[in-house]
Amino acid sequence: MKKSALYKPLFFILFLVLLYGIFTVFFPEEKPVLNGPYHVVRIIDGDTIVVDIGGQNTTIRLIGVDAPESVHPDEEQNTPEGIAASNWMEELLSGKSVFLEYDVELYDTYGRTLAYVYLEDATTMVNLMLLEENQAECMIIAPNTKYEDLFISVN
Repeated sequence: MKKSALYKPLFFILFLVLLYGIFTVFFPEEKPVLNGPYHVVRIIDGDTIVVDIGGQNTTIRLIGVDAPESVHPDEEQNTPEGIAASNWMEELLSGKSVFLEYDVELYDTYGRTLAYVYLEDATTMVNLMLLEENQAECMIIAPNTKYEDLFISVN
């Protein structure tokens, strides 16, 4: 067997390794920057929770989703679907800890912290689960559009 025949597979392997290296440098996989874990203090409704951040109760409004009303001061605004979404969140998050990922805007007009909420495994996003389980509808408000395409594709 010629020496040149031995070098061809070696050069091919080196080429693949080099190609992989270039690809990972120029197209890195974007991983979310998560903060937490934070203990869930209580569930307000299907798209709003309260977590303990550094000893402070912080109201978190989940980005990109809108669950039906369940705790609106005007009782007529509350719906059975809203109560179901609140109960679903209660079962999912009560007594647990969560991680938070922020987008461009940190607060809404009501002073609530805006975030994507992740379960304790730090990979399962609650916002997405709400859409997949039909507990909420997609509601994108710029500039918080990081997962807009994903959310729209599910809804």
